[in-house]
Amino acid sequence: ASRKAEIVGTSSRSLGTLFSAVQLLFCVAWANVAILLLVRGLARRGELDLRSALGATRGRLFALLLGEACLPPAVGCLLGLGAGWFAVSSLQQIDPSLLPRAYEVGFTPTLVLWAIGVSLGAVLVFATLPAWAATRSTQTQLATTRATDRRTRRLSGRLVAAQVALVIP
Repeated sequence: ASRKAEIVGTSSRSLGTLFSAVQLLFCVAWANVAILLLVRGLARRGELDLRSALGATRGRLFALLLGEACLPPAVGCLLGLGAGWFAVSSLQQIDPSLLPRAYEVGFTPTLVLWAIGVSLGAVLVFATLPAWAATRSTQTQLATTRATDRRTRRLSGRLVAAQVALVIP
């Protein structure tokens, strides 16, 4: 038998379900963040138009919004790793008769890299679309504000629909 089968035993299916639920919760949380980033970027349309009029390229505006979107996940990743480290240390203090093999639970460099990678991936996936939508409006597109607003409402509606679809089984 493999090491994984030896460790997991008969709880493999339960652990898989738990892991899937955590991933689903993560996706719902990031859908919320994407909607908030979209609304925030659109609320800053005037500022972005002014920056554009002063010579900022769309790429530079996009990089600005994407850079601002990186701070909350970085803080969240660090807080999550800290909470996880605390939880693992607490697990190791439990009486071994209550929780067998608790001493085997620990932090590994692979776990830390995985957490950082997931946070970075979430930023790239869920922050890119709002940043792209917010930078679509430039000084030359002010005449088409109504069409842009309609497209933005549709995009926001699609994000909400995706979030609801993730929650409803």
